[in-house]
Formats: sequence, C-alpha cells, structure tokens
Amino acid sequence: MEKEILQQKICYPNIEEDEIDLRELWQTIKKGKKIIFLTFFVSIFLTLIYLLSTPNIYEVKTTLLPQNQKKSSFGSFAPLASFAGIDLGGGEAGADKAFLLVLENYEFMKKFILKHNLQKKVFNENNIKNYHFAFGFDKLYRLIPIKKSKNDDANSLDEEVFNTYKQIKDMIKISTDKKTSIITISSQDPNPYLAKEILELFLTDASRYLISNNLKHIDSKLKYYNNNLNKIQDISLKKELAKLISSLIQQKVIIQSSKYYNVKQITKPYIPYYKDKIKPKRALILIVAAVTSLILGVFLVFFIEFLKNKNESA
Repeated sequence: MEKEILQQKICYPNIEEDEIDLRELWQTIKKGKKIIFLTFFVSIFLTLIYLLSTPNIYEVKTTLLPQNQKKSSFGSFAPLASFAGIDLGGGEAGADKAFLLVLENYEFMKKFILKHNLQKKVFNENNIKNYHFAFGFDKLYRLIPIKKSKNDDANSLDEEVFNTYKQIKDMIKISTDKKTSIITISSQDPNPYLAKEILELFLTDASRYLISNNLKHIDSKLKYYNNNLNKIQDISLKKELAKLISSLIQQKVIIQSSKYYNVKQITKPYIPYYKDKIKPKRALILIVAAVTSLILGVFLVFFIEFLKNKNESA
C-alpha cells in the first residue's frame, strides 16, 4: 500500500501542490473580498452616472433605389463611348459612392453649412428639449460641463463651420445592400428632428450638386461632338456619332427630370418613436461593466497580495 502511494507521488508530483495552490488562491480572494466588492460597486455607480447622463441616439433614414439605365444597342461603337467617358448604361449607378464623396468634400460642405446656418443649429443648446433620457432623468446631463457646445471656444466662423462639418460627418451614414443594391442614407443624433432636417437638406443639396456637375460634363461632350460631327467624312462613323449624341441628350433629359441624383426614393425619412433608439445599449453596457469590474477586482487583490509577499521576502 505504501509502495502504491509512493509510486503515485512519483508519477504525479504536482497534484498535491496544485490543490494547495487552488486553496491559497481561494483564500486570497476571500481575504480581498472587500476590495472586490468596492471595485464592483464603484464601477457600477460610475456606469450608472454615465448611462443616466447620456441621451438616447436616434436614427432617421431614407432608402434609395439606384436608377440603372438599360443596356446600349450601339454595338461595336460602345467601346468608343466608354473611352470618351460616357456611360451608356448596363452598370450600377454608383450613387452611394457619389453621395459619400460629396459628404467628404469640405468645400461643398462648408457652403452647405453656411447656406442653412447649420453651425448654429447643430450646437444649439435648445436641442436638449428634444432629447430623451433613461427614466426621463436629464438632471445629470445639464450639470456635466463637458456637454457644452464645441463652439464655445471657437475663435472664428471658420472654426465653427469646421466643427459642424465634423459633427455632420459623424451623423450621416451611407451604406449599400450588396444583394439588392438599395442605398440607405441615415442621420444619427440625440435630437431626431435635427437629424431629419439635416438628412433631407443633405440629400437635396448633394443631388443638386451632383446633377449640376453631371449636366456640365454632358454639355461639354455635346459641344465637342457637335463641333466634330460635320468634319467627319465617313458616313457610318457619322451615324454612330449621331447616335452617341442622341444618347447624351437622353441622359440629360433623364437627369433634369430627377429630383435626386440617379436614384429613386423608396422610403422617406420620418421621426422615430421615442423608445426606438439605436443606442446606448444600457443593459449591455451595465452587464459588461459588472463583469469587467469583478475581473479587475480579483486582479487587484492578487496584485496587492503579490506586493505584500514581495515586501515580506525582502
């Protein structure tokens, strides 16, 4: 019997040591339970303050369907049109990328902001009237000084406009469903009325800007091809060029008749129900804070114990 026990100790020398280590770990946790509970309650308290001082964020959105043209019947002349930079149809409109490029164009956005006086609307303190908080508790939000407008310290109109530009870029989101090609443009803000207004203004002004640029491009092409039409002697080439000019004129008519750039609006933006927020996810944040605080508390206990042992051994 003694031989068997001796053989087990020889074969498994770490079993007893591991058991002792686990007991020591548990004893360390029990000794530091006050630190763990304190860390837990402080973290939960601070998280609750954050959640109560953070207004709901709402999303106002519109869905757009790209208007693709039918494939061209120009046959062998299609490569020439493509080389000339003219879209004869058959591909995606790329309106989502066009709107995104306009959003990132500071020169356009600066004019857009000043035109609608958005630097005053975005950072208006009266926006809080349309904010919604957890349990309707907005007292903490009104007390926290960091919630003040970013324009409080602005030294010039240019700085106000730039701050507004950054805020609007954060508000507006543009995405495309790869399966359906449906474009979604949304605006996110604690004030859903402001989000709706900015979304509608951006969609309208960006479309006008893109349509205007597209018309200028078509007019320049028409002028060039009309000037060279009479110079061409080859009859077949002359006919194909006439078809190309006709296609450009058709595109121009279609563009001028559209309200929005190369898209059809499927759903219009609307003010969401006050409970229909997209963030913050308060329950999830609270759970993550609780778990994280417990882990942090246990780590802190072991770290303190490690320092004590180190000092004693020294």
